Amino acid sequence: MSGLASGLGTAILTLFALYLLGLGIAALARPEKARVFFSHFASSPRLNFIEAGLRALVGLAFILAGPDTAAPTMSVWVGGFLLASAIIMAVAYRLHRLYAVWAVPFAMRFVRLMGAGAVLLSVWVVWFRWS
Repeated sequence: MSGLASGLGTAILTLFALYLLGLGIAALARPEKARVFFSHFASSPRLNFIEAGLRALVGLAFILAGPDTAAPTMSVWVGGFLLASAIIMAVAYRLHRLYAVWAVPFAMRFVRLMGAGAVLLSVWVVWFRWS
């Protein structure tokens, strides 16, 4: 894989880690605001496609940056999973919406725990890419 592709993947993973860190801090500090944010997941076809597109972008980033990560094979698998799930989300919006109707209210009870998880995941993404 070219240095440019790997660099692009690294840049996207960096932005993803920063997003996760910000989301995690927000969920820990202002859980009510995080609940509003989470309540919009799969709430409309437009937001669903944005969510699926961003998931696909992060999946592609894992694949592109894979050769330079701590575990190249794992990077390809994580990226492939994210890409495949993004395609399913985009194609099967109604199923994703049904899942969100069930999952989001359930997850709202654990916003602070999800915030801590997002912070830990952001640290893992940084370690995974640069160790």
